[in-house]
Amino acid sequence: AEAAGAGAEAAGMATHTMPRLPQPLTAATPPPVPAPSRHRTDDPPELDVLPALRSLCHRLLLLGLAAGCVFSAALLLLREHLIAAFTRDPGTAAILRAPAVWRTLACAQPLNALVFVYDGLLYAFQGFGAVREIMEVGVGFVFMPALAYVAAGRAEGATLAGVWSAKVALNAWRALALGTRIHGWLLTKRGLSQHARCAAAAAAEAAAKTSST
Repeated sequence: AEAAGAGAEAAGMATHTMPRLPQPLTAATPPPVPAPSRHRTDDPPELDVLPALRSLCHRLLLLGLAAGCVFSAALLLLREHLIAAFTRDPGTAAILRAPAVWRTLACAQPLNALVFVYDGLLYAFQGFGAVREIMEVGVGFVFMPALAYVAAGRAEGATLAGVWSAKVALNAWRALALGTRIHGWLLTKRGLSQHARCAAAAAAEAAAKTSST
């Protein structure tokens, strides 16, 4: 009896001290689910460059704005030297020295620089027709009405300050329209994809015409 009790006690201790082995996977254990990928494999290839393209456009716009601010500061600080280099006629120099004229010219430079950068970006996208249409609308519906409004308020007609003010209004419209075209369409997934398809179709058509001739 004592031997049997000792054997049972030893068996119980062995049962408590044996390590538990990991349970093998069974058919009821589901395999781990991989995390979903953020990159869609069905996206067009041109969308791979969209982040870099956006970054490039933003850097160019910042550089253009900085250059416009530098030119604006130079016009304000070097007014007399620039007028003397431009003309020696006392009457013309007096017109340029008018505060409204020179201030309008100087303060318009950052806006002008942005418009020039937007023009270049749209040219890079082969958007020559869009640039033409934006300019036509701006001249007909912004510049000419602004010039007529300025001229109607002065007995001597449109002055140089009035002409430059109308030009500022035109460039403000152009910056708004060009920026909307660039940021609101061409730098979006849908817009860039459609632009790439149209460019590929135009290139294929041009190649077909060349081969046929």
